[in-house]
Amino acid sequence: MKLVSLNTWGGRAGKEKLLAFLEKNKDADIFCLQEMWSAPYKDLDGHAAGGMAIDHSRIMIHGVQEISALLPSSSFRRLRTTYICKKIKLQSS
Repeated sequence: MKLVSLNTWGGRAGKEKLLAFLEKNKDADIFCLQEMWSAPYKDLDGHAAGGMAIDHSRIMIHGVQEISALLPSSSFRRLRTTYICKKIKLQSS
């Protein structure tokens, strides 16, 4: 089983680099991705987070949608702030 756990930091380290990494590792069984955005947070633009100001033009404000498009055979489940892309059947305990 191949598992990838990654804090995406909203794509602020580089959208192209993040998407290239996911493309290269798309054979993973599970992706645990933290700090994924699915829409802009209008009240956060310009505020600092992680030592950097949030600039909606420089982050992946639609990261969930973009990654879903990159991995079309995948489905996403939201577990708190972590999204799991699953290719295997998950059973609850």
